[in-house]
Amino acid sequence: MSSLTHRARLAVALCPLVALALAGPDIAAAGSGGNATTGGTTPTVGAKLRRDGRDVLVAVSGYVFPIRGQHSYGTSINRFGAPRGGRRHLGQDVLAPAGAVLVAARGGRVTHRAFQGAAGNYLVIAADDGTDHVYMHLLGAARVSPGQRVQAGEPIGRVGQSGDATAPHLHFEVWTAHWYSGGRPLDPLLRLRAWDALS
Repeated sequence: MSSLTHRARLAVALCPLVALALAGPDIAAAGSGGNATTGGTTPTVGAKLRRDGRDVLVAVSGYVFPIRGQHSYGTSINRFGAPRGGRRHLGQDVLAPAGAVLVAARGGRVTHRAFQGAAGNYLVIAADDGTDHVYMHLLGAARVSPGQRVQAGEPIGRVGQSGDATAPHLHFEVWTAHWYSGGRPLDPLLRLRAWDALS
């Protein structure tokens, strides 16, 4: 079966109000896929995935998987919510070879590019869907700067092991706007899997 047929089976065209109703509170609160050509926030195309025994809609239109090349979602310790020394893990770790190209998962504006002891080299993009996407443990400083506009699929850096990391990987977070400033973290795994299937 061709990948186009596989992609066609994954993609589901939905009425915007039905999509929000099916999405559940996590997906709806995070904003939605939107139409890549207009920058809107209404979900128009989604991939239906299973979570906790029910179908949920994950927006895929206008999104791409953030790693180019081989990758793995790891084990339970790499998941959102996993215990981490008295706190919980706020993202999803995606293991990949050091130096693998990272791209913006969604278009938006860069708000932070810095180094922090635990996060290492990191980047935050205020995505066009109203969420913030956080990329941590980059190999070096991101190749984009605060204030710069990026498009989905645009190279932004490389997978690394900077900061508190035991292996090369991307630590990826999705926040309701804004990252550590009134927003809250969302489990990014369903989104990543949907974007991965279509990228």
